[in-house]
Amino acid sequence: MSRTLKILFILLFCTVALLVYPTLVNASDILIATSTLNGISVSFEYKLNDAGQVTDLVCTNASALSGSVTVPGTLEGKTVVSLGNNAFKGASNITSVVIPESIKEIGLWAFSGCTSLSNVNLGNVEKLSNMAFNNCTALTSIKLPKTLTKIASGAPFSGCTNLKHIELEDGMTVIPNYVCASTPITEITIPNTVKEIGLWAFSDCTSLSNVNLGNVEKLSNMAFNNCTALTSIKLPKTLTKIASGAPFSGCTNLKHIELEDGMTVIPNYVCASTPITEITIPNTVKEIGLWAFSDCTFLKKIKILDNVTDMGGYNSSTSDLVFKNHNTDLTIYCYQNSLAAAYAIKYNIKFEYLPQDSSNPSTDNDSNQNGGNSNSGDTTNKDNSNPKADPEEDSTTAPGKLPYTGSSIGIIVAIFFILGGGIFAYKKYNNLKGI
Repeated sequence: MSRTLKILFILLFCTVALLVYPTLVNASDILIATSTLNGISVSFEYKLNDAGQVTDLVCTNASALSGSVTVPGTLEGKTVVSLGNNAFKGASNITSVVIPESIKEIGLWAFSGCTSLSNVNLGNVEKLSNMAFNNCTALTSIKLPKTLTKIASGAPFSGCTNLKHIELEDGMTVIPNYVCASTPITEITIPNTVKEIGLWAFSDCTSLSNVNLGNVEKLSNMAFNNCTALTSIKLPKTLTKIASGAPFSGCTNLKHIELEDGMTVIPNYVCASTPITEITIPNTVKEIGLWAFSDCTFLKKIKILDNVTDMGGYNSSTSDLVFKNHNTDLTIYCYQNSLAAAYAIKYNIKFEYLPQDSSNPSTDNDSNQNGGNSNSGDTTNKDNSNPKADPEEDSTTAPGKLPYTGSSIGIIVAIFFILGGGIFAYKKYNNLKGI
């Protein structure tokens, strides 16, 4: 055998060994034990972690089980800390499952296809994997423990077509990514202890029509994506941050968003891509974030008071990043000399001045749209000190331009008189010189 062939043979051998070795190692790590559940002898496969605890527990003959099942918390004297992938998959006759407090993680498809499962006690589980309870069609309600902080990969209750009630345990601080995604829940109450709602947490909950956000401080991108039954929501004053992007994207019927009084910051993206038609910014708000109302193509009325001192980084921004892709009929209702008025002028957005003597002026009069002023008998907004931007009512004003005031007109007249007097005096002086 030539030297070259020997080298090639050695390389081939090493490659095969590297490919096969992990499989052999993993296979050798798998242990087998038997136990009795509901009077039935069952077989388990499992692994041991460095602490000598049972992990990746899988029942190999789960289809033989029926009725109520309590997953063993110990096996051969060792504490069970996790259920593996497919742990009880296809056990279509079990009706109830109790997870012992020692188990912290439930693997992929662990209870998938358990079509008779109607009652689940999750104990103190901390992590659920994608499809963990997939197609558990008899499951109508479940309580998620406060210990649950992580969902791996995707929706754990996908295909649970009758899961209409999910309770979040008081004391929970984070609603994990995907946790309720693709479920038919109709309402949800977020405990006051919750500070953050994760990515896609309630995505594709198309029957969800009632949401109480409690004291949440942070919403993640797509948190309520495609919740098409949601028509209104109240955002709490505690909400100060939106992570990544629009939390209500795809909520095609969310036409009313209320901002709680006491809110100081309108977070980035908060109302982006929603079909709201009008909104009032509370007088406690100091800052309106980037893209807060971007792609709100139905938004026609927004009231912004004097307290707002920052609108999407107005002083440094080179483009309209608050109302990006706005409706051409959008009108900002604001006070004279306010940041909102300056913003409207800079980005050529229609605006109307609010009466200075009103702390809560109405923006509901349709005749005030498009920079107009009404003659219908409503005198609420007829304040001569705050003329409206309406080309039909006042030839000196137009939408998006500041009106001329009496003082400015007086100055212009004075300038004309001074110039005229100067010209007259100059001509007289030249005439006298020529004599």
